[in-house]
Amino acid sequence: MLEWEFHVVLDPTYEVPAAYARACRVDGSALSVEDVLLELPPTSTGVSLEDHPVLNEPFLFFHACSTHELLDALDHDQLPLLTWFLVAGPNMGLRIDPRQWPTFLKYLDDQRNASENLASLANKARLWI
Repeated sequence: MLEWEFHVVLDPTYEVPAAYARACRVDGSALSVEDVLLELPPTSTGVSLEDHPVLNEPFLFFHACSTHELLDALDHDQLPLLTWFLVAGPNMGLRIDPRQWPTFLKYLDDQRNASENLASLANKARLWI
């Protein structure tokens, strides 16, 4: 059993979310990079060992080079981080538990409604100026 630590940061080059991860055994003992890579889904590509941009410690880095094109192909203006997670998550072995979908869909609906309400308020504010 492994304990994973994931960090999502803005990639300074591509200006999109990028993931850094590291893993250890539950007892805290270290794993080799090769052992960690074996735990990733077979579809994981573009993974290398890089220094974390904030912690300056070695982490697995999931390359962000094609993320921008992928996000551009999707309607991600409202919830870009969530869109990124849904697209990139499976590549890292991350997924939303199917039992959580109702909660997840309600969250999306709430966010969409909040965005629409905010846009409506902004339009009304413009009328008052």
